Amino acid sequence: PDVAHLHTILYQLSPSLIETLKRCRVPVVQTLHDFSLFCASRYLFADGAICERCRGGRYHHVLLRNCCGGNRLLSLMSFSAKTVHSLFKLYPGKVDLFIAPSRFVRDKMVEWGLPARRIETIPHFLPPSQEPESLGGGDGSILFAGYLVRQKGIFTLLRAMAGLPKVRLTVAGRGPEGPAVAAAVARLGLANVELAGFLRGDDLARAVRRASLMVFPSEAYETFGMGILESFLAGKPVVASNLGAYPELVVDGRRGGLLFEPGNAEDLAA
Repeated sequence: PDVAHLHTILYQLSPSLIETLKRCRVPVVQTLHDFSLFCASRYLFADGAICERCRGGRYHHVLLRNCCGGNRLLSLMSFSAKTVHSLFKLYPGKVDLFIAPSRFVRDKMVEWGLPARRIETIPHFLPPSQEPESLGGGDGSILFAGYLVRQKGIFTLLRAMAGLPKVRLTVAGRGPEGPAVAAAVARLGLANVELAGFLRGDDLARAVRRASLMVFPSEAYETFGMGILESFLAGKPVVASNLGAYPELVVDGRRGGLLFEPGNAEDLAA
């Protein structure tokens, strides 16, 4: 091949394939879909908050804080892998060029020590199968579609809905926090919240068409925001947390929707 374009390789394929490619004199580029270049738990998120303690190769924090989903074995495996890769300069040292999907990711990687000359910004995109819908429409309800984990801000969203009894929210998704989400809905008495489970294809498209806006309350750094792009294509405004790459897509009150303070249920409700 003329070039090898890598994506998520760290724990499945491992950086050993980079050695093979370099021996064969194949240039290597990689798109950064998370922060695993420098973060042992991939997401710069631990104990329910943004975490940058591994900066400078201090990967022992993944063990101290049990960062990988609270799983001791996974955290140990992640620590071992990052330590070996760092000691032998396997990764990121031999990748020729990295592709960041947002300015935020590029700036964060440079801040953490990746030379600026080795990273370019190329945003993700959607090839529209149709002309974008006109903005608006829907039945007045809100849709959250995403993975049910704490870092996606789902519990902040539920607290916000407790103050909006006349507004309906549909939660589409599944994940390890699914039972806790259902318990929170019951505890807060949220009759205005429907847990729709995992939706895909036509079912998800119908849910998007039915909603008047989409909400993205992430409390971790997002590398881009494909869901926001998909919302725009469907003609739906969004409310998103003012964090990570989201402000590159949504200019508060001027383009695409509104931004709110991450983790602030009152600001989100407003």
